[in-house]
Amino acid sequence: MKALLRLALIAVIAALLHPVSAAPSLPKYTAAEAPKHIGEKATVVGKVGCIDAGRTYHMLSLDGCTPTSPFWIIVNDDASGPDLNVHDLKGVTIAVTGKIERPQTQPWMIVKSTTQIQTRSPVNTDYISHAHEKEAQSDLDSAIELFNQAIEHQPDRRNEAYEFIARIKERKGDWNGALASYDAMVAVDPNKDNSYYIRATAKKQHGDFEGAMADFTRAAELRSSGAGYLEVASLRKDHGDLAGAMATYDKGIEVLNAQIARAPEALLYYQRGYANELKGDVDAAVADYTRAIEMHPSYMACAYSRRGDIRKARGDRAGAIADYEHAVKYAQLDEDKEKLNHARTEVEREQAPLADSKSVYGDDKATASLSRTAHPQAASKQHANSDTADDAESPTALVTRAKLRIRTGDFDGAIEDCDRALRLSRGGSKEAYDLRIQAMKAKANPRTKSAQPVQQVSSPQPPVALTISVTETSIKIGDIELRKGPPQGKYRYISPAAAEKALGPVTEKYPAGRIVDYARPSVGVHLQEGIRGAEKGKIFKLQVYMEDDYDARSEKNSGKFNGHVQVEGVDIGPGTTFDSVRDELKKEGYKITEQPDLSYAQKSGPWGQIQIFTAGGSGKIGRVEVWCL
Repeated sequence: MKALLRLALIAVIAALLHPVSAAPSLPKYTAAEAPKHIGEKATVVGKVGCIDAGRTYHMLSLDGCTPTSPFWIIVNDDASGPDLNVHDLKGVTIAVTGKIERPQTQPWMIVKSTTQIQTRSPVNTDYISHAHEKEAQSDLDSAIELFNQAIEHQPDRRNEAYEFIARIKERKGDWNGALASYDAMVAVDPNKDNSYYIRATAKKQHGDFEGAMADFTRAAELRSSGAGYLEVASLRKDHGDLAGAMATYDKGIEVLNAQIARAPEALLYYQRGYANELKGDVDAAVADYTRAIEMHPSYMACAYSRRGDIRKARGDRAGAIADYEHAVKYAQLDEDKEKLNHARTEVEREQAPLADSKSVYGDDKATASLSRTAHPQAASKQHANSDTADDAESPTALVTRAKLRIRTGDFDGAIEDCDRALRLSRGGSKEAYDLRIQAMKAKANPRTKSAQPVQQVSSPQPPVALTISVTETSIKIGDIELRKGPPQGKYRYISPAAAEKALGPVTEKYPAGRIVDYARPSVGVHLQEGIRGAEKGKIFKLQVYMEDDYDARSEKNSGKFNGHVQVEGVDIGPGTTFDSVRDELKKEGYKITEQPDLSYAQKSGPWGQIQIFTAGGSGKIGRVEVWCL
């Protein structure tokens, strides 16, 4: 008995000395270690490298940025818990508790409550977002003060802060002060191409054409972008500086040659072909368009269309029809359909049996000849507009008359004369071909009254404001429908050829995470192409930037759209606030989400998704996105 009591006493003492352990705490892993523990509930620790916005969430990339970040934190926009401005977490070390998942290839953790996130280093106040809030309240002086604090405390965003200060000063009418801020922005990093591009855009809007051209050219140099030089050349041409335009086209071709030598791409061949065509080197243009088509036929409807124009002008209607058929197949543009129908009609007309005394154009040659003999003076006066004169049927006479028609603004008549001259010369009249291109370019420019060089004006013409109309199944710019690309179920992706027709050539192309961005910063419109999955090779998203935005990953500015976006009848233009359209969007079935630093509206369906975002904390609409999947 004593022995039993002694053992019990020993057990009690042991229990007191060694209490039962508490439930084990969750394991902790670094961002690099976490992918090895899929399925575990744990705490993952890492430094926030980049922050990206998704459809309904924000993505925090730990210990790097996409695609090198080993682990992502997905913070749902409707997460419960205390308010959290995720942008204040950039550069901050955080510890996040939850389940480690890997639904596809990238491991992540989903945050449904902000209490899951604990900071391990001081939070970085985002002075820029606070400045936007002041700007939205029209407290511009306070906004400038906060942007100045950002310059001091957020050195990696100094360019952005200087840019916004400049824009506010422009709003206040202080162009000299704005220009000083733009100069300071460039001085932060003299090798940053986007800084020159932004300053160039501002200079152009304020009438400093040569200053703008110098900055646009420097941006193109830093980007090593042939497309950038082509943009400068087009601006010079529109401004009346034809010699400067031709010299810049030459430089663009030189840079495109180097780009193609490094990494041949269909888009580069197309851009070089376009430049060669504008320079008058038609054979080189055809060769480049052909190479672009060989590399990526379904993407190069625009190359088929332009090559078809050249073939038609040279009298090769069969080749033109074949090209137009491919352009229609891949892009479904009304313009290409019209070209195709017109070419087919011309062939049918020429193949039809001719009446004894009629030409293919329905002219009664005998009557026309008798009339000229009887009334030589009247015939001489009508020579410039006569379609029946024998001498007007020679290529030389037709070219002469085409020149006269161009001077008088009759571009359609000039094109018709050039076509006839090329047909009669079997495509051998280079002068007719060059003149036809001149007439087509003049016809395409509504401000052109003749194709003769115009006098240089004191300031550039203001850019034409575009209107983009968006519905659940359609994206239209003017009369051009963009959703005419490959099918996506019952619906369609965006056609790059249609975008080319509506917006002009792509000026920048670069990878951005899991997509390729086709950017036109001069108009603030971007298209995104997938690189994996069902959307691989498809243009699945349109982005319209109502406010210029800076992407830290690609180190690119988005540019700014100065037109209007009609979202199912709701008008969004420069300066439109989210508050002013909230109720209209609700009526159209949009779900509204509002947070301290971001508000957005979204509507989804089998056709895709439409989203409207505010610009930071400014309250103004900063971006409209249309997804085709």
